[in-house]
This record gives sequence, structure tokens and C-alpha cells, in this order.
Amino acid sequence: MRDFSFFTSLQFKSCSLIFKLFRIHSTSSSRLNLQNMPKCVHLGAKLKCSFGAGPKDMVVLPIAMAMNANKPLAAQMDFIPMLNVPAFGQCKSPLNPMNWKMAGPVPVFVPSSCIPIPIMPWSPVAKKLKLRGFPAMLATSKTMCIWMGSITVDKPGVTNVEAK
Repeated sequence: MRDFSFFTSLQFKSCSLIFKLFRIHSTSSSRLNLQNMPKCVHLGAKLKCSFGAGPKDMVVLPIAMAMNANKPLAAQMDFIPMLNVPAFGQCKSPLNPMNWKMAGPVPVFVPSSCIPIPIMPWSPVAKKLKLRGFPAMLATSKTMCIWMGSITVDKPGVTNVEAK
């Protein structure tokens, strides 16, 4: 019969170390989350696209929703193209077929005007705060354009409304 006591003690020590590291990480991250909760987003927040020319203002319609300083707060489902998500000037995405022009037999890349087409709702969103039945949009929320641009919040426009 073999003696496995060495392996058992090694396994116990490694599990103990992993538990300590997890406990340190979880306490520091929970402390961090309480101090730096993300801000909510409202009408006039600056959005930017990774393939766009620059940040543009988000539009949120004031239809039966919470207001902050007389400006409506945005929800997860406020990702309608050209209504909530504006055009970002010139689109520089190589996947956008409008950016490819023919110069004789060879296609040439020429940036064209942006037509944003978000393909999914904003994420991550608030877990507890609901607006019109949907979670509130946060300053950390992102969505993707069909041309593979990442649309993010540049400036949320709100400094006093935080959500978990």
C-alpha cells in the first residue's frame, strides 16, 4: 500500500491558498463596486463607435419614464438606429459594403456616411433599477453594430444617478 499523505497535504495547502485568494479578491471587488457604481445614462449622453468619426448625442424619448434634471433616463432597449443611436459621421469599417468603391476592376476603400445598425440591446445593464419594465442603461453599457463597430458610452451625462 502506498503512502499518499504527501499528496493529501499538498492538495489541502493548494485549496487553502485558492480560498484565501478568492476571499481577498471578493472582498476587495465588493468594496470597489460599492464605491464606484456605474452611472445611469440619459438624454444627451455622448455615444461613440469604434469605427465612427466621433462622439454623438444619444436621444431618449420622454415616454412614461424616470427623469433626472428634466431629462429622461435610458433603458436597455433604447438601441433603435437613427432614433436612439445617432449616425457617427464617417464609417471606417472594412465590413461595411458602402465603403468599397470600384476604381476600374479593383475595389478601393473609401469611408462613407455612417448608418448605425445595432444588433443587440445594451449590456451590461442595472440589475435592480427598471425603467418601463426594462433594466436601466449604464455608463458601462455597450452594443455592437452590424458592421462590427463597438458602440459605447463616452460620457453618460449624469453625475448623480448610480445603479447596481
